[in-house]
Amino acid sequence: MRLILHPERTTLVFVIFVILLTTANAVLMVVYYHSEYTAVIDILPLFNVDMEKNIPTLYSSVALFFCSFLLLICGSIDWKNQNPRWIYWIGLTLIFFFLSLDEGLTIHEHINNYTDRYVNATGLIYFPWVLPYGIGVSLIALVYVSFLLRLPRQTAVLFVVSGGVFLMGAVGFEMLSARAAERYSYESIRYAVFYSVEEFLEMTGIVIFIYTLLKYLQGKNGSFSVTNTIKIHFDHH
Repeated sequence: MRLILHPERTTLVFVIFVILLTTANAVLMVVYYHSEYTAVIDILPLFNVDMEKNIPTLYSSVALFFCSFLLLICGSIDWKNQNPRWIYWIGLTLIFFFLSLDEGLTIHEHINNYTDRYVNATGLIYFPWVLPYGIGVSLIALVYVSFLLRLPRQTAVLFVVSGGVFLMGAVGFEMLSARAAERYSYESIRYAVFYSVEEFLEMTGIVIFIYTLLKYLQGKNGSFSVTNTIKIHFDHH
């Protein structure tokens, strides 16, 4: 059995999901804040991008896991070619696998509760988990500078763009939404706007990253055997 992944078509599937989820969240929030249609309260938890264990969370967890899977393929190709760069791909594989678990199991919420004991959680760091995660991202960025410089130029640029978009949401707008939650409450429109933009940027960053990995594998004529009978190929057509 041969599974063919086309970069543009595969990415389009994720783009459609991002548009649908973002639209559903926005529509439900507008109805929630500007009408007396109380039935939306029952539907909102299913599509609210700020809530856990719902459809947006499931999508994000799957998208991050897909990134991890593609990164594993990149690493396996370099491993077979005896390219020492494989260790960096495997490192990213583990990072994105952790992020996928974090999305589904809300690990950062537990870290948030732990960090809250040691810092004055107010203002932009009202959600203090951004501190250890921010430090972790900075260290990873330093370690991966040389790796980026050895990648094809287009791949490296798109990696930086996808990471920048993702972090703008995951850290930048997360901090803005934290301040809004403290100042205006979790029920405020300002908080809703900030966390909606935050999640949109995170999902968009991941989609760009998926496209980048697929194009990279396409250029490498990449293929990966899942089992003896299932093989994934990255199509040029």
